Amino acid sequence: MTTPTPTPAAVTPREVAAVLEDAARIIKTNGWYQGQYYDFDQAESGTPIRECRVCLVGAINIAADGDPYPSLWDVSDKVVDACAAVRTCLLTDGEPPVLADWNDAPDRTATDVVTLLRDTARVMSRP
Repeated sequence: MTTPTPTPAAVTPREVAAVLEDAARIIKTNGWYQGQYYDFDQAESGTPIRECRVCLVGAINIAADGDPYPSLWDVSDKVVDACAAVRTCLLTDGEPPVLADWNDAPDRTATDVVTLLRDTARVMSRP
């Protein structure tokens, strides 16, 4: 796992860590999902969107902004920085993976996702 190097921004590494820890809690509480930001069928049957099963990025979006589905034109710095930190932690050789592809890999598990979020949060919390 590569250690993320925070870029200068309005969002501090500790704020990113808090978003990532919250995202891990959201997946543990709501459940994990593959293929979309959140389980559309679950939402259509009456579950509030914030309480639906979510993917890795959907959980980060809820943790940062309260909604699993980001506005294309208004993605917050917290979401951008949290996703960048996670991608950096996934970097092994070459380019980091697209988070949706990593989340949706057939052999991926909820435990993998929660572990990645928590490990990245720990790295971002270091002084």
